[in-house]
Amino acid sequence: MKTQRGLLYLLIVTASTGAGAQSAPSSEAASFAVELDRLLGVPEGLTADAAAERALATSFEVEGRRDAVAAAEDQVTQAAVGYLPRINLAARALRLSAITPPLFGPLVVAPDSPEGPLAPGALLVNTPARFAALRHQVAAEISLAIPISDYLLRIVQAHSAARHSAEGASLVLRAARRQVATSGRLAFYGWVRARLQLVIANAAVAQAKAHLADVTQLLEVGRVPRADALRVEAQLAGAELLRARALEARAVQLQKLQTLLHAASSQEPAIGEDVRAPLAPLPDALESGRWVDRGIDQRPELRALAAGTASLVEQARTLRAGIYPHLEAVGSVTTANPNPRFFPPQDRYDTTWALGLQLGWSPTEAWASGAARSALEAQARKAVADEKQARDAVRDEVVSAVEALRSTEVAVESSARGLRSAEESYRQRSELYRNGRATSVELTDAETALTQARLDSIDALLDRRVARARLLQAAGEPVEGPLNAQEGEP
Repeated sequence: MKTQRGLLYLLIVTASTGAGAQSAPSSEAASFAVELDRLLGVPEGLTADAAAERALATSFEVEGRRDAVAAAEDQVTQAAVGYLPRINLAARALRLSAITPPLFGPLVVAPDSPEGPLAPGALLVNTPARFAALRHQVAAEISLAIPISDYLLRIVQAHSAARHSAEGASLVLRAARRQVATSGRLAFYGWVRARLQLVIANAAVAQAKAHLADVTQLLEVGRVPRADALRVEAQLAGAELLRARALEARAVQLQKLQTLLHAASSQEPAIGEDVRAPLAPLPDALESGRWVDRGIDQRPELRALAAGTASLVEQARTLRAGIYPHLEAVGSVTTANPNPRFFPPQDRYDTTWALGLQLGWSPTEAWASGAARSALEAQARKAVADEKQARDAVRDEVVSAVEALRSTEVAVESSARGLRSAEESYRQRSELYRNGRATSVELTDAETALTQARLDSIDALLDRRVARARLLQAAGEPVEGPLNAQEGEP
């Protein structure tokens, strides 16, 4: 009975081989390609450029940097006001305390005589000399001070320091925008990688299940040993583990993408970018030296560090004003009732003015200014060292990015050849297996190699796009896509 079942199964396998052995593996490969066509390049789907644009529009870091630029520009305005003379307006209305009017001594007067020389025998009276003490004062004053020495030692330098700080803040904003845009692209490619790995894992599970069904039938009729069936079961378990990890990676990468984009909906978007499509040519040949020069010249982070150093230098120069005497031209106009410059005080409004130069110097301020200037000069020297260190880091980053992109270009070519070879190997091995000329172990190896080749191909395609995004970021190149128009904005 067992022999009859085996013969019957061989007849079925032979019949199916003639009709479908040629098409089953090739149709499986075609269905995988169709699945990729269905997933990639969806017209209304999300693209890397759209992800970068959305990340920029919703980034809290960019928002904070934009506010920092506004604050720095306000400081420039504040420093520019220093060029204007200092004008002070004051008004006061006072109720004065009661005092005993001072007695200036007795005076001799002739109450009955007219003004002029006294006639002989005129009546003279001894009377005390006393002036009234007014109990109120109303005054308005306007004063003007022109800081002559500060124009030379403080104001110009402070304004220049503020402008350098504002320039640095603007450059830091540009650097933040570039970093956020790149992070959006990398998060998008990470999510696409996870989704495509899940497609490959599902295909691997389907292959393993189909293989296990064939082996189980052959095992029942005694055509294969039990070890072959166990190996296929192990392959299926491995494929299911791969799928479980792909599902986990998909969920994690989707969450990262939605968090970065601050997506209101938890629904997974479609993939609007076909990662298999060729990329636009780079603006320069893929040579490390050229790209390093680009990075040194264009990276906003380096220019921001240089602006910060210049600001510290100007701030240190500003503190020189505290070491030397302050010279000011001052003037004031006072209208008061009573005006203190009139004696004796009278209950009326009088206007007086004053104009002159004022020179002052404080040893304590000079000492403190000298110490603060030394501290700022030390900070400026440290900033110069930081800038040099950042240049070295940019060189390393650019060279690594160039070599990574060059490596991915090779990987795309080799993985494409490897995938074609793996597909053809799987097709031929499957055909031989169905005709009884290959073992289950050989087919299992071909299936495993095909799955790995698909993973390698997808990884190479995505690695190339990731490496390209990182190279453009490292070299300070304008971001791609619709964000080009926004790159120059503050």
